[in-house]
Amino acid sequence: MSRLDSMPACSDPETFEPSPALRRPRRCLGAVYHKDPKAVEQFLSNVQTDGSTGYYSVALALKASGITEISQAKGKRLGYADPDSTSGYLIPKVTLPAAIGGEDPEKYFVTSFNGGHENNVLALLDGKVDVAVTWASGVGEFSEGYTSGNVRSMVDKGMLDMEDVVQVWQSPLIPNGPLVMRSSLPQEMKDKIVAFYK
Repeated sequence: MSRLDSMPACSDPETFEPSPALRRPRRCLGAVYHKDPKAVEQFLSNVQTDGSTGYYSVALALKASGITEISQAKGKRLGYADPDSTSGYLIPKVTLPAAIGGEDPEKYFVTSFNGGHENNVLALLDGKVDVAVTWASGVGEFSEGYTSGNVRSMVDKGMLDMEDVVQVWQSPLIPNGPLVMRSSLPQEMKDKIVAFYK
């Protein structure tokens, strides 16, 4: 039995349907990589227009609120996107303490989940939260919603006017999830996979 055989299945080997045990691709990659870092190799990742290979979790507040930095929102309502979201919950949960004096975000703010990134920003615009966490490329102009991410998507759809909001926090860079393949594949197959994505 190979080391890969003892890992959680990322997909059914017959149908390639995602395994219910692993809802997110990053968890799948993480499970494989944790067991054997040489079992998979990265061959593609998104690159931003400035060459960076990641994105950011950002926190927005309404300009009219007077909140200009996250530390000013103590005791206020902080909206998370989704408990399974990297940029909408996990990264803020771990990195926000540095911006709020080392305190636990769950005690510093009154927190809620709002059903995804778009819904979380809508909750901010509707006054249901005072600060909303979402994601953005961090590249380009804030006034345009950056070059990509939920903020830009909402601007493009006419759902968000950047004149109404301010960014009050930004996480460290979050690496984009890569596309990977089994290291044990024949080189000819690897070459075909890479060629398909070019």
